[in-house]
Amino acid sequence: MFDSYFTPQGQGAIAASVLCTVVAMAAFIKVRDRLALIALFLGALILRMLLIQLDPFLHTWDEVVHAVVAKNMAVEPLRPMLFTEPLLASDHTHWTENHIWLHKQPFFLWCMALSIKFLGSTVLAVRLPGALMTTLLVFFTHGMARMLYGRSVAFAAAVLMTWAYWPLKMMMGAVATDHNDVFFLVLIAGSFWAWLRYQQTPTRVWVVAIGVFAGLAVLTKWLLGLLVFGGWACALLAAVVREQRVVEQVRHAVFAFGITAAISLPWQLYTWLNFPVEMAHEQAYNWQHIIMPVEGHRGAWDFHFKALGEHLYPLPLWIILGAFAFALFSIKDIRDRVFVGIVVVAVHLFFGLSATKMVNYTVVLFPLFLIALAWAVVGVVERVPRRSWRPVLVCVALVGIGSMLLQFERVQLVHTAQSARDPFHHWYRSTQLHNLGAGERLAEELSGSRPVVFNVPFPANLSLAFFQDIEASTALPTSAQVDALRERGYDVVVVDPPWEMSSVVADKVMIVQMEEHAFKWL
Repeated sequence: MFDSYFTPQGQGAIAASVLCTVVAMAAFIKVRDRLALIALFLGALILRMLLIQLDPFLHTWDEVVHAVVAKNMAVEPLRPMLFTEPLLASDHTHWTENHIWLHKQPFFLWCMALSIKFLGSTVLAVRLPGALMTTLLVFFTHGMARMLYGRSVAFAAAVLMTWAYWPLKMMMGAVATDHNDVFFLVLIAGSFWAWLRYQQTPTRVWVVAIGVFAGLAVLTKWLLGLLVFGGWACALLAAVVREQRVVEQVRHAVFAFGITAAISLPWQLYTWLNFPVEMAHEQAYNWQHIIMPVEGHRGAWDFHFKALGEHLYPLPLWIILGAFAFALFSIKDIRDRVFVGIVVVAVHLFFGLSATKMVNYTVVLFPLFLIALAWAVVGVVERVPRRSWRPVLVCVALVGIGSMLLQFERVQLVHTAQSARDPFHHWYRSTQLHNLGAGERLAEELSGSRPVVFNVPFPANLSLAFFQDIEASTALPTSAQVDALRERGYDVVVVDPPWEMSSVVADKVMIVQMEEHAFKWL
């Protein structure tokens, strides 16, 4: 790890993060839980700040799209746009080629837009909100585990969440739906955490917290954000069966739902009123995910169980599911047990039956499975007869499991110069870096003009828009398109035009031959 693939600064950040974890373990052994959590929180943040800067480019699916939309929302927060110039948007039904962009709900984009507004058009600005959110996830995981199982499991779960690779991979933009799913995962975890706090202390503040987290979750990835209310309803039914009084809880649930609606509904009404064509398409497209495998994302009934194995690689799936089953039935409070069981079954059942399958659809359950693994680790250690050894043995076990879950070698292989050892990752990384340089060279050549560029392959065209403020289309321009753009004051540029481009069009545009710096397809 320390022989060249990470920079000296990166190695220092890793060492600092490890040191924070060691301090946290020492504090845990000394029963100084607050210090342990603070140290873990700091270590998690340091690690994340390193990782979000490893790749200087924007990833293809879907980070580059989200980044461009967020950049445009930094200027017009209520008008989400991919291409700000409508003449370049070739298809309003395709989320990589349209003008008004409603493919995702806006909350995570607003957060990214705010970051871009202050930090500029950089990968740091794009990924910083996700880094902060995944750091917050350590706190939510600790809190949920403590309320369900106690301090030892809470600490173990927080350590594993600090070092688990999959949320970090999402935060780095290296998996499809990236920052959108990061925010959704954390907000759902926040709603679960607030619900568990409410069960312990049923006061209005936790009711409001449930409503706020759920509302922001809906405003991030639509109706699955209401998951906490499904679990709550089933927990109430379980209480009714046991002849417990639930009238006050029902009132609180309705109040929390009202807060959720107040947060999430205004945007839906606004977009239906202002962008009815685009909104109608996106809502229909959402429903298509259930009945047909959109964009080729199909899989068998066990697809999401295999995805769970990928989320927690290299742990075997039977260990993950076994730990969860035993951990679930060890939850003492029947309401908490019903809640956790229902949300896990409901999510897997819904997405198992849906025709479209994607690896992150069930990722909102990640903290619950990680907590179950932490429970299993602590449960094994608690069988050791000598009580004074147990905290130390828990820490030793966490070092081993945390090291496996982080997959440092995979981080290096995918996100550093070590990618040269793997044909696919070398091709992908070298192509991204090449296109980044090509965009800089093209921007230098076009400085002083007001260009729109054609014949730039995806995703290099969107990277050009993000980093260089030059909007670019993957297509060749038509004569009418050129005339309309020139009337609007643009300089129309075609990069490396093919021989079949119309001479009528060629006479009206600026031709740029990139030669060895030509953009490459991904």
